[in-house]
Amino acid sequence: MKKLASLVLAGAMAFSLAACGNNSTPAGGSSANAGTSTPAASTPASGGIEPIELTIYSPGNENSVPTKTIIEYARLVNEASDGAITLDVHHSNELGSDAESIESTRMGTIDLIFAGTSGFTSFYEKAKVLDLPFLFDSAEQAYEVTNSEIGEQIFSGLEEFGLVFLSEGDNGMRHISTTNRPVHTAADVQGLKIRVPESQLYLDVWQALGATPVALALPELALALSNGTAEAQDNATYHLVANATYDDIKYFSNINYMWMGCTMAANANTWNGLDPAVQEILKEQAKAATKYSFDTIAADNETATKTLQDAGVEVEVFNPVHRYVNRIYFNYRDHRKIAVIDGVHAYTGGINIADEYANLFVRFGHWKDTGVRIDGAGAWGFASQFIQMWKMIGRSLPNEDDYYRPRVEIEGTGWGQPFTDGPLNNPDNPIEDTYLQLIASAQKMLYITTPYYAVEESMQKALCIAADAGVDVRLVVPAIPDKKYVYMVAETYWGELLAHGVKIYRYTPGFVHAKSVMVDREVALVGSTNMDYRTFQLHYECAVLLYHMPAVEDLLEDMDRMVAQSAPYTLAEWNQRSWLRKMCASLLRLVAIWF
Repeated sequence: MKKLASLVLAGAMAFSLAACGNNSTPAGGSSANAGTSTPAASTPASGGIEPIELTIYSPGNENSVPTKTIIEYARLVNEASDGAITLDVHHSNELGSDAESIESTRMGTIDLIFAGTSGFTSFYEKAKVLDLPFLFDSAEQAYEVTNSEIGEQIFSGLEEFGLVFLSEGDNGMRHISTTNRPVHTAADVQGLKIRVPESQLYLDVWQALGATPVALALPELALALSNGTAEAQDNATYHLVANATYDDIKYFSNINYMWMGCTMAANANTWNGLDPAVQEILKEQAKAATKYSFDTIAADNETATKTLQDAGVEVEVFNPVHRYVNRIYFNYRDHRKIAVIDGVHAYTGGINIADEYANLFVRFGHWKDTGVRIDGAGAWGFASQFIQMWKMIGRSLPNEDDYYRPRVEIEGTGWGQPFTDGPLNNPDNPIEDTYLQLIASAQKMLYITTPYYAVEESMQKALCIAADAGVDVRLVVPAIPDKKYVYMVAETYWGELLAHGVKIYRYTPGFVHAKSVMVDREVALVGSTNMDYRTFQLHYECAVLLYHMPAVEDLLEDMDRMVAQSAPYTLAEWNQRSWLRKMCASLLRLVAIWF
């Protein structure tokens, strides 16, 4: 899912940005005068709140999610105040572009604004970090970060510029769509005339990639695509349909390269003159409304994708997920972590590319993970896995065998065997079988680290048999789980393990994400594999088996350090769980495959 440290570091990279072009074709506005705060001359409503009317504005058209959001916000506020607070809603460029309307809000002619966060960056430096490419992996991650203490910190100085921050909403993850050629790699954008918002950061990003960015306001985009002034756009999926800019689009590439935020803010003077009870309602309902924006965009993106496909646009997405019904299909995902450099060096393990994995951002205490580097001929095993998946999604790599096979001979001791697994292998599961084989082969010691535990009876029994035979079986799990309900499921297995002599250690500094096995100080396994149904049966996974290599001893030392930092979990503790926790955990175990 980039975190606080990312935001702090990224701030040094920020550029001077202009307004985010989220304007649309003007539509008829309401009859109320914009920019007035008009206390109504009537008796106080229930709760003692004096009736008041405030102006709220979003530049987007009636189909845009920001406009839908302020309409919902007006409803929520009116309902929460028992009709005392009325929001006079304006949209569709009635009161100007993002930049113009934000300035009007600073001056006090508009009371409340919900506009693209980029529009705030022309005067508010700290907001620039939210416009950085690849800052967030998903809108869900953006919501989690921006609507937490981190978001409050980012916008804490906004009042110096005449505004009060209320909440951060969604305007979509940006993707690329083109009129003339598909985009699969960075090389495909060379020379591509791509429309971008009137923002220096967007211009710099695409220029750095070799494209020819064309800065245009959103209302100008459709014509530009039609007459060839632009050959592409980078925009959220739903934007293409909501703003009718897909007629000339032939290819759509889902790249999630940048998240667009929408900031809800109030004029500072207006805000400070409001009754505290009114402020509380406006603040609380702003949070609800911006959550609505995230949910609505997720749904609108799904509908828009179908619209694009029906219109003949080629949409390329690996394993699309049905939002409501086909959750099990979500399980067929590429969970592997593979990096190959020049066909000579390869990395794998549990580590994803995100700041929390390097403890630059702390969510669940200290994040503990394991990775391994393979040099030489073994790197081809991971290169071939990547190439296989690349071909599965319709891509190609010319001269792959000649170019990507390692030509460097690297001497070393022992041997390593990269291998992969996935749902296409079913009913054969090489990684699960390897786990079972390693457990059965242990004679003296068996150490396992895993963030999750929800296995089939055969593996549970294998661990119990190993412990009964006198093997020192140790299972290291998190003390601070990332998913509490998954942790509760794991607990249902531990009683039996403990009763048979398996030692369970909870890593007290935080969260263990490492997926590794150690057998008799001779054989080790490191990979992307969790010990649960989804991993063994439904995911694309990878691992490397290490035998009599220096890395085996290194891994053992690392595991010993983890155990030293962990607290033993006892059978007595397991039995002392509350009856409610036991019942809930047992019920959750019945549907563990969905986790």
